Amino acid sequence: MNTRAVILFLLFPLYALSQPYYGRLSIDSLKKMLLTAKDTQKINTLNLLARRYLYPVRTQNILTSAQNYAERYTDEALILAQNLNYNKGIGNALLNKGILLVSKEKENFTRPMASFEAAVPLLRQTDDEYAVAAGLENIAFCFHLLGENKRAILYHDSASNLFAEL
Repeated sequence: MNTRAVILFLLFPLYALSQPYYGRLSIDSLKKMLLTAKDTQKINTLNLLARRYLYPVRTQNILTSAQNYAERYTDEALILAQNLNYNKGIGNALLNKGILLVSKEKENFTRPMASFEAAVPLLRQTDDEYAVAAGLENIAFCFHLLGENKRAILYHDSASNLFAEL
């Protein structure tokens, strides 16, 4: 794979995680929304907050403080979503958790892969196509890191096609 393709491969998930409107809100705006958010809105806001802190993961070393915030928001979102049986919230929290695990794991990508693979079917059920595409792209990224480039390309193509549709 040439250098330009690798760079695109690494940066692609950053754009995948941004969703219309809410995806553009700043951390401060999301924290203000969190003060009054309830139930599924709170879960969605927690997941978006976690994602805000996760953006630099693929382009630079994530700061420990940012990673701690992302973990805290992800864990809280996952617990709340599981309590409400809210699949979209569970799926997005698992997606965030997978990204966190990729940043922590240096050689073993089994745990992040499992998180992404658990997230995608839940997100498909809820028609959260942006997150599905992000999940597929992250699975591709894990396969790439594992040296399974043929499988990585299949997932990357699926994600690219879905993003093109969106």
